[in-house]
Amino acid sequence: MSIKRIICLILCALLILLCAIPILKTPALYQYVIPAPPPPQEESQANETDALLQSLTQLSENWTGILSDYAVTAHASRVLMEGVGGKADTARLMGQWGSPNAQPYQLLTAGRRLYDHELENGADVILLDEQLALSLFRISDPLGRSVMIGEKAFTVVGVLRHTRGAGDQEAYGAYVPLKALDALQAETLTVWARGVEGAGAFSQFKNDMRIWQEGGSLYDLQQEKARALLPAWLSACVCLMLLVISAFRAFGHLVLRLYQDFTDRLNHCFAVQMIPRLIGYVALSLLALLGALAAFYGWTQLMLTMVYIFPEWIPAVPVEISDILTTWWQNAEISGSIIEWRTREILTLRRLSALIRLPSLAFALFFAQAHGILRGKRSKKAA
Repeated sequence: MSIKRIICLILCALLILLCAIPILKTPALYQYVIPAPPPPQEESQANETDALLQSLTQLSENWTGILSDYAVTAHASRVLMEGVGGKADTARLMGQWGSPNAQPYQLLTAGRRLYDHELENGADVILLDEQLALSLFRISDPLGRSVMIGEKAFTVVGVLRHTRGAGDQEAYGAYVPLKALDALQAETLTVWARGVEGAGAFSQFKNDMRIWQEGGSLYDLQQEKARALLPAWLSACVCLMLLVISAFRAFGHLVLRLYQDFTDRLNHCFAVQMIPRLIGYVALSLLALLGALAAFYGWTQLMLTMVYIFPEWIPAVPVEISDILTTWWQNAEISGSIIEWRTREILTLRRLSALIRLPSLAFALFFAQAHGILRGKRSKKAA
């Protein structure tokens, strides 16, 4: 195998790894996204968001032992913020309510996170991305200073490490309690939940979200992560299958060579003298067989991984054409929604999935080509 082909394989593997790391870092949570209700136009008008939060709290009484934590996030893009005594800039604004453990956070570089009572009471406090803090105040630690959003002043209590994913349209963001967004029109409301493994959590979450508010988009981030890694998974399956074939071919060649060597030596030695060598040949053959079976077991486990994550892909009767078609149309209907509300995590996973396809395909092609070349060289040597 040439140096160029080895370098291409290494480059493809590095590109796959660079895309796979942020995919794997995505938290395995559930999301349900709906369009945010409009804010009240008058003080006497009821707040629809508060009513939704109250009804969600009532639904959560049935989640004991099924869903460990839940939270709600409102998303508003390109919100104008002005640092008191500083400058103005636009950023992504996230309103938060509920358990902080049910939603991802960036690392803190200064200050603290939002307290539970601040989230519940809608306190006028804010967390800033460190790059946003620099843009507004020209310092990276503006704790205690005020940020104007509309006509309301928010006190900076924490600064978060700057991160920008593939699904972020804005360069940076800020976080405030959801109940503090009185007159600001958010775009979406996202319910986050962390399920208890083996408790049927996603099914419970799905049914309750349909009761809570219809017309939203439902996501299991564990499945979305697996779907984003699907090109790399297919590439790994192809490469491991070639290795399994090579392992069994090598086992067959080894057994044949050992048998030929044993019969040649038997023409010149007594059978009793050949017993120790025969035991060694049998042990070596068994080790080679175990290696080939281990490779085959690893390949089957890799193939079954997606079956465990996507049980809906498997027809009730896999040999019945009608069941296969029914399952295919059901999955096509789920993935073909005309209207879909997407989150930052979904946008990030889908863009990373698009990026990982080409290097995964190239790696499988280069690996198969190298496997064919090495196999041809062995055949020539054997001939």
